[in-house]
Amino acid sequence: MQIIDYKSKYLEDLCFLEKTCFCDYWKHDMIFEETESPFNVIKLALDDSKEVIGYIIVKRVFEEAEILRLCVLPQNRREGIAEKLLKSAINECLKKDVVRFFLEVRISNIAASSLYKKAGFQLLDIRKKYYSNNEDAAVYFLDAKTV
Repeated sequence: MQIIDYKSKYLEDLCFLEKTCFCDYWKHDMIFEETESPFNVIKLALDDSKEVIGYIIVKRVFEEAEILRLCVLPQNRREGIAEKLLKSAINECLKKDVVRFFLEVRISNIAASSLYKKAGFQLLDIRKKYYSNNEDAAVYFLDAKTV
């Protein structure tokens, strides 16, 4: 497995992963728009066959960054891939002078919350009925000084 920077030839792979991993997945146009932004940091996880098995999209706005998407194919979870994607994206953002990171995660997504806490993220707030099914979102932040 290797982590690489996003290349446009992988757009359809990201669309497939979106539909596979998220119940409220982004449509093709939205993924395309985010992948075209020069401010976003996008990393891909490739398996030994060079197939995309995970990705992360981080939006940078000045000195802050928001983790928009992080997913790994279900059959490849619990292999440390999400952790490697997260570390790689954070490290690249730090090189671009990001000092704070934010993200939202479903309250029910215990695995994701555990991953973020392990990476040093702290719970900031709860957004009530944030998702389309009215599920609450946990808002996490990470201060770059603690990385």
